[in-house]
Amino acid sequence: MRGRGLIAAVFVTLGLAAALGQARNGSTATVVSTNAAMPGPARGPRTGDQAGASRLDRNDECVTCHADVASEWSHSLHRGAYEDPMFQAALERERHPSFCRACHAPEADPLHEPTPRESAAGVACVSCHLTGRDPAVLAGPHADGDDSQVPHALRRSAEFASPDACAGCHEFWFPSLGRAGHALKMQRTISEHARSDFANESCQNCHMLSAPSGPGATHLDHGFAVVGQPSMLRAAVAIVATRPEPGRVVLELSPRVVGHAFPTGDLFRRLSVELHSDEISPSWSAQQLLARHFGSRRVGEGQVIRIEHLDNRVGVGDGPTTVEFTLPPELHEATVTWELVHERALEASSGATGIWGRTPFASGLL
Repeated sequence: MRGRGLIAAVFVTLGLAAALGQARNGSTATVVSTNAAMPGPARGPRTGDQAGASRLDRNDECVTCHADVASEWSHSLHRGAYEDPMFQAALERERHPSFCRACHAPEADPLHEPTPRESAAGVACVSCHLTGRDPAVLAGPHADGDDSQVPHALRRSAEFASPDACAGCHEFWFPSLGRAGHALKMQRTISEHARSDFANESCQNCHMLSAPSGPGATHLDHGFAVVGQPSMLRAAVAIVATRPEPGRVVLELSPRVVGHAFPTGDLFRRLSVELHSDEISPSWSAQQLLARHFGSRRVGEGQVIRIEHLDNRVGVGDGPTTVEFTLPPELHEATVTWELVHERALEASSGATGIWGRTPFASGLL
């Protein structure tokens, strides 16, 4: 997502830390805004009260006052955006590390390695709630809320409750944008969302569900539900598995409760469609991968650029994604098992692929 996956809009119903606005600008007013700056990648070194240490001090205040939200965030992919081992392995091979750091460590200067404190913060509270140079805390609309008790300046924005809040780090171009006319988006989750059956729903409606925060009170969950949750993955895909002939298995996969192509975001993410049987020895298995598939092309006598030659993910195109397998003759009368697995895979420089995570979420017999 930019940041490969990783920024959905962060909401705190009552804002952030108690001292945040009051101590620094003396104002606790709520402003309803239509032009607030939305979250996005770091643009360069921060100075003055926007310096990394100052912003992380403010983040500590958020954590102190909003313990329930902070606990959710502390286990989220946002919080681990920079320290994630797979991201670190990819970053070691990256020719443009500042490009990646801008979203994965937005509280740091992307031109330099983050400090341990900046690395540990990942995408922090302040990364989404303190944008631009506005000292007011950015939050979404809250029709039933009473902002009179909020002890710091607060800016409420309907845009912050929309996909625009996520777009800065979840839709972006490869660094080769504009070179030789070959522009290609590295992530395009927001564009996929706009074309989906859920275009009128916000990202937050799925990825920030309501959570209890005390007697009669709720807040939006800041764990940012996403990969690693089999129930959410199962809900995303409608599966029709058939065996029209003894030697042929067909799976038709269609988007169900999902507002983008599946999987989306990180180029690390792919859907493994697998077939296997233990009824012969040795056991038999087959696999097909649904993902964005890339190659390389040299432009003239110069730069080698990435070219997308296939996108066979679920939800791309008008109809279902069809996956077919041909069985060996010895399995024509045998039972076979099909399975869908969400994978995080990183291709090594040698061409080999390392699997960093597998989440099986659907299976059946034919």
